[in-house]
Amino acid sequence: MAAASTASTIPKDMDGFIVGIIGMGDMGKMYARRLSAAGWSVKACDRDDKYDGLVEEFRDNV
Repeated sequence: MAAASTASTIPKDMDGFIVGIIGMGDMGKMYARRLSAAGWSVKACDRDDKYDGLVEEFRDNV
């Protein structure tokens, strides 16, 4: 199985779109990292008690 490429470009008709992720567990974090690395704007939500840790973890992805 081939590995997914993170070096893709956003189609012109989707420029400015925002991807929403509900739940920042292992899979949510994986998708957030890969989509962000590919140039997509990502908004995520999770439980309130995880907020500070997620802000710290994704601080450089703003």
